[in-house]
Amino acid sequence: MNIARGGKWVAITAIAVPFFITTVYLLSALVGGLIASPENISRTAIVEEKDKVDLYLLSTLLHVDIAIPVTDEVKRQFAFLEEDGFSLSHPQLKYLIIGWGSREFYTSTKTLMDIGPGPVFSAVTGDESVIHIIFSANVPQIDEIKKVTVARSGLRAMIKNIKAGFTRSTLGNPILLRGVSHGLGDVFYEAKEHFNIFQPCNIWTAKMLRSAGVKTGIWTPTTYSLMLSLD
Repeated sequence: MNIARGGKWVAITAIAVPFFITTVYLLSALVGGLIASPENISRTAIVEEKDKVDLYLLSTLLHVDIAIPVTDEVKRQFAFLEEDGFSLSHPQLKYLIIGWGSREFYTSTKTLMDIGPGPVFSAVTGDESVIHIIFSANVPQIDEIKKVTVARSGLRAMIKNIKAGFTRSTLGNPILLRGVSHGLGDVFYEAKEHFNIFQPCNIWTAKMLRSAGVKTGIWTPTTYSLMLSLD
């Protein structure tokens, strides 16, 4: 009888502890989205229309990408893509869609249907990171899309921060993961920062947005908390 009762409490604990941890994590993310980050950069000066740039945030259940218009400045800053064989001069190329995430999870998970236990375990316990770049002719027409307008100086600052996140070879070049793709006209590069559940992809996205002068919450690990903080 005691053995049976002990097994019952073990089973209850096995269910309750993960539920409690998940609930605390999600509630913390909600609160973090509502509290302004002290790292927010003030760009209150009046900016002329010609000096403004529209960026687009593309969000899924787990992840938010940033769509950056391919201007002459962007072509110069991402010239290493040309060196790796990816043309930035194609007449139909209008946006670079950029994100960051867990190497194993991000490279193997094109859609939610592709999620497996191995990549999830790596993402939860900690993993190396990658930067993902998609070459796009337009802003994808998805339900969850948000436009944010920044000054050109803010865009330059954000690009500087994105570029600083690439792992580089001994020659100083970003390291391309050759043969790794979702088949969308996209590429993956090795990145510096370590991925874990307290420092996931949306924390990186928020950090990049703040460098451009976009205000975000203090801790936005989930898509919902990041988008909430922007609203």
